[in-house]
Amino acid sequence: MTTRDRKHLLLLAIALMALYIALGGCASEYEWVRAGSPSKAYEWKQVTRDEMFLICATTPAKSPTLGACAYVTPEMCRVHSDRTEWQAKREMSGDGLTLWEHEIKHCEGWWHKPYSRWEAK
Repeated sequence: MTTRDRKHLLLLAIALMALYIALGGCASEYEWVRAGSPSKAYEWKQVTRDEMFLICATTPAKSPTLGACAYVTPEMCRVHSDRTEWQAKREMSGDGLTLWEHEIKHCEGWWHKPYSRWEAK
């Protein structure tokens, strides 16, 4: 392998990593912070992908890797996802947690910075 080939390979690797991060495969740009009290219970509701974007108040263009969103109150945490709870327990969310673990962390009163529209008041 020539020096030129190594440079091309390195540039390709960097481009692929940038694409991976841009598509949301790595959600390490935020940190988890305690922002409220845990809910007493949670409910996982499977909805269609279109319904999920409506409920979560976003669009595929803004959130191409969205898998779920959680609405948290002291009494109930409602998670809406286009995956079943079983699927969510087996699918990684991009931050080292499964999608289920990520949403349950929200139900337990944790949010990630930068805060979203659900910031605890």
